[in-house]
Amino acid sequence: MNLLRRHAPLLVAAALAVGLESLVTVEWSFPYCSSQEDGPASAVYGFPLPYIRWGGYSSLIYIFMPAAHLADLILLTCAVYLLIRRFVRRMAPPEHPRRRTILGLMGAALLVIAGLQEVFLIAVAERVPVLSIADDAYGYYTELRPVALTSSDLSDRCTPSAWWFPDGWKPDGGR
Repeated sequence: MNLLRRHAPLLVAAALAVGLESLVTVEWSFPYCSSQEDGPASAVYGFPLPYIRWGGYSSLIYIFMPAAHLADLILLTCAVYLLIRRFVRRMAPPEHPRRRTILGLMGAALLVIAGLQEVFLIAVAERVPVLSIADDAYGYYTELRPVALTSSDLSDRCTPSAWWFPDGWKPDGGR
C-alpha cells in the first residue's frame, strides 16, 4: 500500500495517458498512400509516434509495434504527470494517506485492465506484434508524416497528403 500511496500521481498520470491514447490519436500518411495501383494503402495511427497499422488482409487484424506503443505511453505519461501532479497533491495531500492510496489503487487498476486488454487483443490475433510497421517496398517508418487528429476508431485506408508528398509515390522509393 505504501507503494500505491507514494506513486499515486504517477499511476494516475499513466492511467490518464492510456485513456487519452485510447480516445484520440494521429493518422499518419506516407508517399504510397497516393498510389492506387495495388489498391488502397493501409492507414497508420499513433500518438506521438506511429505504432499501429491495418494488416491489409482482414478488417479486424492490425499490426503494431509494441516498442513504439510503449514509448508513446511513456511520453504521454510524462506530459500528463507534469499537468496532474499539483492536482493530485491538492486533492490527496501526503497527510491524507488514505486518499492517496485510493488514487494510486485506481490508477494501478486501470493500468492492469489496459494491459490485460492488450494481451487479449494479441491472444485473439487482432493485433500482431512486429518490429516495424513500415519497412518494405511501399514505404519506410521514417517517411510517415502526420495528417489528421482523429478518434481511435481506426480506419483501414490511408489518407494521401499532397502537402507532405506533392510528387506522390515513386516505385523506386524516390532514391
